[in-house]
Amino acid sequence: MERVRVLVADDQALVREALCQILEPEFNVIGEADNGKAAIEETERLKPDLVLLDISLPIVSGMEAASRIRAVLPQIRIVLLTEHAGPEYVEAALERGVSAYCLKSAAVSELPEALHNAMRGDRFVSAALRAKCSVMRG
Repeated sequence: MERVRVLVADDQALVREALCQILEPEFNVIGEADNGKAAIEETERLKPDLVLLDISLPIVSGMEAASRIRAVLPQIRIVLLTEHAGPEYVEAALERGVSAYCLKSAAVSELPEALHNAMRGDRFVSAALRAKCSVMRG
């Protein structure tokens, strides 16, 4: 079975590299972007199965990039990776069609779990946020 093709978008090079190292055993990282505009462009060019986006990207936010990607390529799964732990962020992300919302403070094992859930078509929210989010309760 072919590995899931992933594009990683984070404005910090060290974080992107670490994410690629975490993902590479199970996933095929086919591209990277350091801002939201580049993430959109690279997604349209490479057509990955999944895009891993930081919310706080420069030029175009990760949240806006997610909306634009979903509008053009709705089959691509999107996972947001962020430090923003407010339920309002989670709910806004899920309303935009994001498949998973993962905190940067979560256990490393949560990230592959989030990506696998997204590829199955299941929603995923970091364990620390699940009880706070009404969209996960009902």
